[in-house]
Amino acid sequence: MSARLYTGILALSLAALAGCGGQGERNTAAPAGAPASEGAPAAGQDRQQLVQSHLVGCMKEKGFKYIAYARPLVKSEEERKMKSGDYETMKKHRSKYGYGAFAHEVYPDELSAESTSANPNDKIVASLSTTQRTAHRNAQEACSVEAAKSVLGMKVSNYDDVLESQATAIKSARDRSLDGDTALVQSAQKFGECMKGRGYEVASLKPTEIATRGENHFFGERAEALGHTLEAMKAGGPRKLAPEQARAALTREIKDALDDLECGKDFYAAYLPKNLDVTNQVRQANDLDTGFTW
Repeated sequence: MSARLYTGILALSLAALAGCGGQGERNTAAPAGAPASEGAPAAGQDRQQLVQSHLVGCMKEKGFKYIAYARPLVKSEEERKMKSGDYETMKKHRSKYGYGAFAHEVYPDELSAESTSANPNDKIVASLSTTQRTAHRNAQEACSVEAAKSVLGMKVSNYDDVLESQATAIKSARDRSLDGDTALVQSAQKFGECMKGRGYEVASLKPTEIATRGENHFFGERAEALGHTLEAMKAGGPRKLAPEQARAALTREIKDALDDLECGKDFYAAYLPKNLDVTNQVRQANDLDTGFTW
């Protein structure tokens, strides 16, 4: 499988985990089920700094400028509140954007501004020609693999291995810590029954799956509508939605998102803080916060 495809898999895994956790004390002991790691830095060393230093030197050797950069785990106070399960903040956001799927077509400028990267390396890449960008990407992937092996002690052979190992680690942690939490399981059942009572189809009552039910549905619907699926690409490629189509879809999405929040109010208040903790712990223990750019 290509690195490009694993990039998508990892992004989805992180999104389902509510993305970014708060920065806590580093835990260098990998949890059960995590990828094997040998020769990793001793406890207390800043792995992120070590990886970034390696990337700067490695990219320089390959003829490219690279600026050490650590992406923030949470970009704003609003994002922190949403990922902590704050009901009022979630309701305000969902009332306008739903799950954030079709809102990209209705409010493109607003959401583009929210997702703008502060990574200085993006400007460097943007200034390159198409050929140079490809060479830069290949160089950065090669340097990331070197850092994974020499700095982090990961057993990897290529860039796909790095991303696959990280995606596996975070999925294992979700399954173990969230789907295995008795209180969350009971809360998820009540959440699911409420949604069924409102006429929604609930395929699974697992905490991690019911938490992403609506988001996965509408992002999947958007991908189909825009022709971003493999089948659609074969049939002619990406397409645009008419404004009225996008608004109608967003209206349905907002209703779903608000019903989801009302039924899952207690669930999210318990689930999202734990989800945030799990995400942070996995990143610390499995080097998901090392600054690899995918």
